[in-house]
Amino acid sequence: MLLISVFPLTAHEKHNKKPEPQTQVLQPEESPSTPEAKAAEPEIIMEEETLPSLSELMLTHLHNKIVHFPLAFGMAGALFVLLSRRKPQFESSAKILWGLGAVAAIAAYFTGQLQEEAFENSYLEEILELHENLGIASGLSLWVGFLALMFTRWKQFLMFWAVVVLVVISITGFCGGILAHA
Repeated sequence: MLLISVFPLTAHEKHNKKPEPQTQVLQPEESPSTPEAKAAEPEIIMEEETLPSLSELMLTHLHNKIVHFPLAFGMAGALFVLLSRRKPQFESSAKILWGLGAVAAIAAYFTGQLQEEAFENSYLEEILELHENLGIASGLSLWVGFLALMFTRWKQFLMFWAVVVLVVISITGFCGGILAHA
């Protein structure tokens, strides 16, 4: 469990960052001495790239932004379920976290479908297929855990199910990290 918790900490270490665009003004090698000559010499100006708007930044790669919610809520909910064995007051928090994670998993699924086309005919297609199947399993495991917390007769399986949720979500996130950072 400790090894799995290290993965999110190192997820963004090798993220490729683009250099920021700069405007450059190129001057001729020999500067004219008179003001009239300076005015006659054209300056070559390289245009700056247009920066995307805030709304464009928010909607680009939406899956990569949304997917953190089911991961975080699901893992936190599983930890609260495990803690509820000794402190039953954590169970209601686990129910809320798994419910939120389950709803966020639906959004993550549909936004992931929108990004799938970028990986078609790529060397990452196998990992994409695995990630998609594990993502569906993660979402379903969150829904099953949420329903188990709602019904008292299913509560006997909660400790086992919390471990299942932790494992499935961790592997799903790891495969997603490969896709996002390859």
